Amino acid sequence: MTDTPLGTATAPGTTGGPGGTPDEILVAFAEPAAQNRLTVLVRIILAIPHLVVLYALSIAAEVVLIICWFAALFLGRLPEGLADFLSGYLRWVTRVQAYLLLLTDQYPPFALGEVDYPVQILLRPGRLNRLAVLFRIILAIPASLLATLVILGMETIVLFVTWLIVLIMGRMPGALYQAFAAGLRYYLRYSGYLFLLTGTYPWGLFGDQPATVTGWLGGGQPWRLVLSSAAKGLVGMFLAIGVLVFVLYAVLIGVAISANSTVSKAEAGLSVKTAYSSLSTTMAAFGSSVSGCAGKLSCVNRVDARMSGAFGKFGSDLHGIAMPTPASSTASATVQSDANQIATDFQRLSTASSVSQYQHTVASTGLQGLLSQFDADYQSLNQALGVA
Repeated sequence: MTDTPLGTATAPGTTGGPGGTPDEILVAFAEPAAQNRLTVLVRIILAIPHLVVLYALSIAAEVVLIICWFAALFLGRLPEGLADFLSGYLRWVTRVQAYLLLLTDQYPPFALGEVDYPVQILLRPGRLNRLAVLFRIILAIPASLLATLVILGMETIVLFVTWLIVLIMGRMPGALYQAFAAGLRYYLRYSGYLFLLTGTYPWGLFGDQPATVTGWLGGGQPWRLVLSSAAKGLVGMFLAIGVLVFVLYAVLIGVAISANSTVSKAEAGLSVKTAYSSLSTTMAAFGSSVSGCAGKLSCVNRVDARMSGAFGKFGSDLHGIAMPTPASSTASATVQSDANQIATDFQRLSTASSVSQYQHTVASTGLQGLLSQFDADYQSLNQALGVA
């Protein structure tokens, strides 16, 4: 890489050189320079004002992005003013990220537009494929995963070690600088693609080919980033660390969820008893309710419908209660099955249109035996939970 001639960068043409596309997002980085150790020491503190402003701008950017998505679907491109705002927002974010990643010691300006800064960003929103716009979030998933992994790798232990190196040496080693620059550039390209500022899919994580450095511009502007073999190795290390961090994070979340979902036998037993209390009340009133019907089938049908609802609700409630052991889980599943079958049988009785049909349904379902089995299985569940 060569020094970026700030303020005089020539915009690439819409044609020419290998791999050139009219709306490609380009980033030019100045060479590693000496840094003030005091600003390196308190870099995150110095960046707080920018982070506060960017947080507010991010809310506005989300609203603008939604509007732009609809506009791009109908127009095939972004409205100019909205595209300028999103472009400016990404420029600002990238400059602050470069500052935090120790790629430059120059304090970022509070500006959306192009400014004289060691990191130059070129965004040229153009025509968009409406179908690609419609499915942009889905299409961006692979790039999102890759960007997430490389950022995780860069911003964990690696960034801390880099901070120590720069704090001691006063500058960042060239290979490390190139690797950080490549990761930041890829994240910007992913963000630009997600923000509909380009139709070019994010690429170039491992840098560009040497033949494309000047050929595309026809001059010496360093819009192309060619990585040394050491820098490429560091980018690969970022990805490997990112994968490890991602897996570790997923495992920790799984452990936390498992720990939070584990209940004691006493807690599960209390929940089961609470769920059973409503069913028990309905069952206790069943005999007297049927007797009160004085043989009227329609009345008995209504009583059976209430029993069906009570057993169905108990089965549903029991399904939502976490069990502390495999044995209690098995016992709970058995009781749920009994309750659901009884609910179905009582539902059939509630629709009987004649006494003979009612009697036939009672005989065919074996409801009395199933009720006895339910009682036995419910007691087994209580025993598994240690409930008297």
